[in-house]
Amino acid sequence: MRKSILAAMVVVIFISTLSSLAMATDKEVLISYMEKRLGYSLEYITDMFVDEGLVGTSQTKVKGAKMYMASVSQGISSYVINDGEYIYLWTSMTNIGKKSKVEDYKDSGELSKNDITGDEVTVRILGRENANGFECMKVEIIAEGRSQYHWISEEYGVSVRIIMDNVRMDVTRIERKDIPDSTFVPPSYIDFSGSMSFGLGQAVAQAAKDIEDAMAEARPVTKEEFLGLIAKRGSIPAIYTERYDNVLKTKVTVSVKAGFEYRMLDAAVKLYLLYDGKDFYTWNSMIKTVSKVKSTDAAVKLLSPYDPTIMYAKDFTFYEYLGRDSIMGEMCRGALVLYGVRTYEIWVSERLGILMRMIVDDVDMTVIGVTEKDVPDSTFQLPSGYKVK
Repeated sequence: MRKSILAAMVVVIFISTLSSLAMATDKEVLISYMEKRLGYSLEYITDMFVDEGLVGTSQTKVKGAKMYMASVSQGISSYVINDGEYIYLWTSMTNIGKKSKVEDYKDSGELSKNDITGDEVTVRILGRENANGFECMKVEIIAEGRSQYHWISEEYGVSVRIIMDNVRMDVTRIERKDIPDSTFVPPSYIDFSGSMSFGLGQAVAQAAKDIEDAMAEARPVTKEEFLGLIAKRGSIPAIYTERYDNVLKTKVTVSVKAGFEYRMLDAAVKLYLLYDGKDFYTWNSMIKTVSKVKSTDAAVKLLSPYDPTIMYAKDFTFYEYLGRDSIMGEMCRGALVLYGVRTYEIWVSERLGILMRMIVDDVDMTVIGVTEKDVPDSTFQLPSGYKVK
């Protein structure tokens, strides 16, 4: 009889526990997982990736509610200490740091209870998964219209994987260690006295901006942004040379200014092409006749083997971002696009909007020299003494 009563009590307790879990909100469940970390003294390593490229590594040490983090990114070391009362932030660039109350600081480098308890934040538990060798609870956290995904270790309460947009952070190792309390004492050689306000010191702000800029540079650009880069061509007047990878290694000199374009092929008989913002014109050094032509005419192809109207494209039927690279000293964005009936691989200067590299069919063009100069307006005028037909 006594055994039956005990068994019944165990069943009642078990059912009550399941019921309480079932009634808990996703936020409450997430907080209960995160609070597991408070019972440990841990050290772990995190790698940060942007577009699958490694951009930084951090070492984190935690003991109860206290935390120390040292990160290296873009050649700059940055440090964060949370001693339970204050957040301390500094970098390797300066001996000036920032100090703020824990409750006032918005980003300590770790997911906190304050980050998820607000009414404007939505939490969804997506299930259990293994990440980086750890059994985890996977959650989606939606704040300010953006989603981030966390894989939280069921044992330690640490986010061992975080994905937000094109950024991924992976914990590669967790060790239980007796972290000395001195770890959470900020260094005496850093001046935190003037940084109780939220403004960072100039050098710290610059370091943060450098990292932010690096992440922005690594972000894929949309089709609209890519078209915007092309539209910049001519905003900085320039003269450059296109070299074609053919038998003759043909070179075409191009001048651009605003929406105008002038091309010259220097050969025994010089060939010229002018775009006045509306129409294309061609002529040569032998016959004093200017022809108004279409972009698809054979005379145009000699000076522009690709469709020259791609320089003024407003849309692409297909767009696939390829990445960011340096071509002849110009940082460029690349894309595979379908324009008209042809597929182009094009690389556009972020600064000038010039197509620095183009591959289409059997045409392979690279810009080999760019000179920024105020091209005279007369360059974009039809030659005097020539008949126009």
